[in-house]
This record gives sequence, structure tokens and C-alpha cells, in this order.
Amino acid sequence: MTDKPTPASQSAQRHRRSERHLQPPRVTRAPMETVTTPTRAEKTQKSHSKGGRGEILGAVLVAVLVFVTVLCAFRYADSALKAREEQERIQAERDAHEALLERHEPRYVTYIQRWSDEYGIDPAFVKAVIYRESHYDARAISGAGARGLMQLMPDTGTWMAQKAGLSGYTDDSLFDPEINIRLGTRYLNYLSGLFDGDPILVVCAYHAGAGNVRSWLENHSSDGKRLTLQEIPMNDTKTYAERVMQSYAIYLEME
Repeated sequence: MTDKPTPASQSAQRHRRSERHLQPPRVTRAPMETVTTPTRAEKTQKSHSKGGRGEILGAVLVAVLVFVTVLCAFRYADSALKAREEQERIQAERDAHEALLERHEPRYVTYIQRWSDEYGIDPAFVKAVIYRESHYDARAISGAGARGLMQLMPDTGTWMAQKAGLSGYTDDSLFDPEINIRLGTRYLNYLSGLFDGDPILVVCAYHAGAGNVRSWLENHSSDGKRLTLQEIPMNDTKTYAERVMQSYAIYLEME
């Protein structure tokens, strides 16, 4: 037979249950993490590490800047050198050209102009022949006996003097600047009539004779009417013609 709880025991049980309800719940704490504070040495080491990387980066940047600066300076110096060399080259060409013009400074211009007008010959062409024949030396005489400014042979001078109606002429008259220019220009006029005023043919005939030029036209000219400088078969006449034509261009420039 089970004993029935008495009112007193029931009251005690209710009291115990009530105490259990009144007790605060237990709190379970999680384990605390350990926070490690860096030491001064560790801080210093990290600072030095960061500082080292910064110094390396700075050094690299400085090196790059130095390289770029040197490269730019080199390119500038190279460009400046080339520019200076080009200026010097241009100046040297100018100086050489000025010296060439000075060497070609004409003399006896009044006589040249007078007789060029008289005989219808370009005065620049007459100057070119005089320059190449005698360099304006009125007393010049060649080994073959050609005389004066335009280096006329005595027989040619006598012939031209007759054509010009010049009285009192002698071989020594070719040393007179005006007479020499007059007769030499008259001879150029004669040759110009033979070869249609072609300056290369006239120059060749003046140097080698009209007969040779006719032969060259027949045997060496591409069209039988003209000769280029390259087609002149006689080397000394070819060189002479080249030089006269060069001087002719210079005198044309000087006009």
C-alpha cells in the first residue's frame, strides 16, 4: 500500500521547486583568446622592414630617373651634334661657293659687254671662255702660241681682224685686252653661225676646230645635230667643254 503524501510533504516539495525556479541560470563562458602585444623589438623590426622596402623602392625610382635623364641628355647632345655638323656642312658649302664666285670675278666687263652686244653672244659665255682660257691674264701665252685673254692663235687673230675690218693689226695686238676680246667674240659669233648657237658645239669647235666637231657629229652624235658632254670623244676637249659650261653657269648666276 502506497503512502499518500501528506499536506506537509507536499508543501515542502512545492517549496523546493520554487527555490529551483528562483535560482539564476548558469552562464557558460567561452574560453578567452589570448591577445599578444608586440614587443618593442618586434615593432622596431617591422618598422625597419617597411623602411627597407621604402628605401629600395626609392633607390629604384632614383635610378630610373637618372637613367631617363642621361638618356635624354645623350639624345639631346646627339641631336645638337648632328645639327651643328649640318650647319658646318652648309656653311662650308657656302664658303666654297663664295670662294668660287670670287675666283670668277670678271674683269674688262666694259669690253666684254660692248663686243658681246655687237656680235650677239651672251656676255656670260664670253666671260666663261676668258676665265678658262687665261683667267683674265691679258699677257697669257700658251705653248702652242695662243695669245691674250681668249687665247687666239695668230692666224685666227689675223683672219678675224680682216673680217672685222681692223686696220693696223699685228700678232702682238692680241695682247691688247679690247682687241683680243673683240676678235675672240667675233670668232665665237662665226662658230655660233656654223653650229646653230649650240654652246657645247661652239665650245668644242673653239678648242678643237670646226672640222673635228663636224666629224664628231657624224660619228658620235645620237641625232647628228647635237653632242652631249658624254659623247665628246676627245678627252681634253671634253674636259675643256665641261669646265667652260660650269663657268658659264656661274656667270649666269652672277648676272
